[in-house]
Amino acid sequence: MLEKVTDIKSAYKFVKDGWAMVKKYGWYNRTVRPYSWDVKVTKILHEVADYGKCTKCSQSYLNSLANGLVEIMNAWEEYELEDEVMVELTTGEVKTVKRSVADLFIGAGTAREVV
Repeated sequence: MLEKVTDIKSAYKFVKDGWAMVKKYGWYNRTVRPYSWDVKVTKILHEVADYGKCTKCSQSYLNSLANGLVEIMNAWEEYELEDEVMVELTTGEVKTVKRSVADLFIGAGTAREVV
């Protein structure tokens, strides 16, 4: 899990831990939308890696950018770590899905858990 960025030390820890997550889960092409367009997570990690070269104002911007990404990447990791379960869809098809997805299908009445 990533931690919030507040200073240069936490910024460099964020970059190190963020890259570890990218490598572990293969998120090289994952994007987020901090503006009105897609930005690769790896690009943001590169930007935050320059934290020490930035003015105080730019560091404040990078804190905000990184902390938004902290929440997103932590949520992605929680999903990656979820158990998988088998569900049978109302069509009869059996699928293996993450627990949160199974709960959505079951709640919508479009599947039942296979035990």
